[in-house]
Amino acid sequence: MLERKSTNGYKLNFPTSILLVKKMRDKPDGCWNEIVLEKPLEHPHFLKSKLSYGGRKKFDFESIINIPSYISRSNNNPTSTNNWTSFRDRNWGCQWNPKDETIKQKIKGESLVSEFWTTDVPIGILLKLLINDPDLKMSGHSKTYLKNEDGFVDKNSWIKYEWDILNQFNTDGLIDLRYELGRKYEKHQIHDLSLIENTLKKREEEQLNTLEDFF
Repeated sequence: MLERKSTNGYKLNFPTSILLVKKMRDKPDGCWNEIVLEKPLEHPHFLKSKLSYGGRKKFDFESIINIPSYISRSNNNPTSTNNWTSFRDRNWGCQWNPKDETIKQKIKGESLVSEFWTTDVPIGILLKLLINDPDLKMSGHSKTYLKNEDGFVDKNSWIKYEWDILNQFNTDGLIDLRYELGRKYEKHQIHDLSLIENTLKKREEEQLNTLEDFF
C-alpha cells in the first residue's frame, strides 16, 4: 500500500504499492528502509551472506552491485559519465551505502529484517537481490521524505513503497523492469518507481484482452 499526504491538501490511501502518477516524483532528501527477506527451507541466518561479501558488513550495496574498475572514484563531476556517484544513483537507486553501525538487523521468525537509512529508495539493490536468487521473497517497505524551506522534514511529504509487489515478477520480468528503470533514469535523473505498478497493470490488461479475444 502507498499512503501519501501532499502540501496541496489531498490525502491518498491506495491498496497498491506504487501510486500511478503522471508527474515525476521529486528527488527525496532521505529514505527509511525496512527490508524483509525470506527464502523457503532456508534459515534466515544464511540470508545474511546475500547482503555482504564475507559478512564484513550487515548490508553492503557494493557487494551486491560492484562499481566497475573503469569508473573513477576520484571523479566528482556530476556531468561526467565516468562518475562514481552517478553510477551509484543509476544502478543502486541511491548514492551512499548505509552506515553499518546504524543498520538494525534481526531475525524474526523465518525472515531476516534489516532497517537503515539511504538517500533514496535503493531499488536497484532490491531488484538485484531478487534477480540473483529467484527463490528469495521480499517484503517490508521504503519511505521517502522531503524537507521544507526551513530545512525540517515536511511531515506531509512521506511516500511509502511496499516491496511485496516485487514478488509478482519472475526473473525475466525483474530484469526487464531494471532495464526500463535505467532507461527512464537517463532521461529524468531519478528512478520512476511508478513503472513497477504500471508494468503490472499493463500485464493485467493484456491478460484480460487475451481472455476477451478467446471468448
